[in-house]
Amino acid sequence: MVALVESELFDVAAHLDLPERTPELRGYATADHHRMVADAFRRSATVPELNAGRALREYGEYHPAPDFRAALRERGVEFVTGSDSHAPDEIRKRTRAFESHFADREAEPVRLFD
Repeated sequence: MVALVESELFDVAAHLDLPERTPELRGYATADHHRMVADAFRRSATVPELNAGRALREYGEYHPAPDFRAALRERGVEFVTGSDSHAPDEIRKRTRAFESHFADREAEPVRLFD
């Protein structure tokens, strides 16, 4: 992920912590890994995605996972939103969840274009 971010080839990096989405792989990424990736984002124009694909399901969290998000936020890294919707009815629910998530934090997602 650090190499991807440092390449400056992408405007957005999605699914930052894909292994955390899989119960069998959850927990392998360390705080050191999170800090390395967060430092790369701080230096880069690439913006990470806050993904809602599991936020309203059994996992109950946005991705990247809370500890990884904290490392990014500590470095002032902002996010774009990604609903990860695969059906039309998911878009509305996840958009509302994002609105609430950002309002609770008195923050706004990054807008790449209007």
